[in-house]
This record gives sequence, structure tokens and C-alpha cells, in this order.
Amino acid sequence: MIDSRYHLDETHLFYLSIQLKSIMRQMLPSVEIITVSDIVSELSDMSFF
Repeated sequence: MIDSRYHLDETHLFYLSIQLKSIMRQMLPSVEIITVSDIVSELSDMSFF
């Protein structure tokens, strides 16, 4: 657990993480993520195992 003067349990940490997430959404610009995958080669590689 976090060493602090105040008692922090899981619910407090969960609430703080939600607050941090909302602050980050407001402050940071959005980023587009594109995933490129060759499914056919992945399936053929998996069939060897």
C-alpha cells in the first residue's frame, strides 16, 4: 500500500485513477492509433505449433 499520512484503500485509489483519467482526456490531444496486421500469415504461423 502507499505510505501516506492518510488512509488510502482501493476505493480511494480507484476514484483517484478516474479523476486522473478525466484530467488527461481534457489536457492531452487525442492520438489516432492504426493497427496493421497480416492475419493470414499469423494464422499460418500458428498452425505450425
